Amino acid sequence: MLPLHQAGRWQRVIEDNLAAMPAKARILISDATGVDGTLDQLERAHRHDPRVRFLRPAISPGWREHCNALLAEVETPLAAFMPQDDSIAPGHFEALVGVHNQRPDTAVSFGLVKAQNIETGGGAAMLERLPYRPGERPAWQEAVSAAFQWNPGIAFRGVVRMSLAQPLAPTDRDRFADLVWVFGMALHGHLVEEPEVTYLKRMHTTATHPDWDRFSEDERRFFLLNELIRQFPDRPQFVNCVGAAIWCESARRMPPPWQDQLRDW
Repeated sequence: MLPLHQAGRWQRVIEDNLAAMPAKARILISDATGVDGTLDQLERAHRHDPRVRFLRPAISPGWREHCNALLAEVETPLAAFMPQDDSIAPGHFEALVGVHNQRPDTAVSFGLVKAQNIETGGGAAMLERLPYRPGERPAWQEAVSAAFQWNPGIAFRGVVRMSLAQPLAPTDRDRFADLVWVFGMALHGHLVEEPEVTYLKRMHTTATHPDWDRFSEDERRFFLLNELIRQFPDRPQFVNCVGAAIWCESARRMPPPWQDQLRDW
């Protein structure tokens, strides 16, 4: 799934990514705003490519709504988002699909991610890696660990099992809706890192996230608990158990007076 917006600057990157994608892939390229002619140019260039469908969804503007419109079009058991300004190498998706084939308990498989600020220059730096070995604990315990000890947004760029993928839920100004979405899937299955593949993330001021403020601890806890309830509306005991774990992890990051009050309670 390739959601586009003002993508003209990245057309060469998009073309390279299309060339690196599997011959049997089904590729959805979508532009919901149409503020430039990039989608039209890609459609003319790839009109004979049987892998590709071009979409112009009539939706409210916003990256989360665009992602959800694409999710609704997926007809395969596995899928992945491919941001317009990032890069993969040949064999990337084949390796991540292979993880799912080898480990049916995988919710999301993803590679290592390197980030490069293309405006300040310098080399690409490796983003933090998954801080635990997947499969050694129940999925929900690993999901809580990932949400507090790592950045699950890294796995947003991976291959997801569509049977676990609900639409992205709204957050405040859609900040970190990708993180919350990955957390929701990780409650059902494991996040699995494949170190043999590397993904290049380009950082720049026109990207979606540079103006996102960090989640406060209250915000993070609120949105994780909401996602937990959304994922398991008919399992109150499970929700209470995982919710308690979320509160405990959150309390460890609270200022000391809050920690003391929670301990007394």
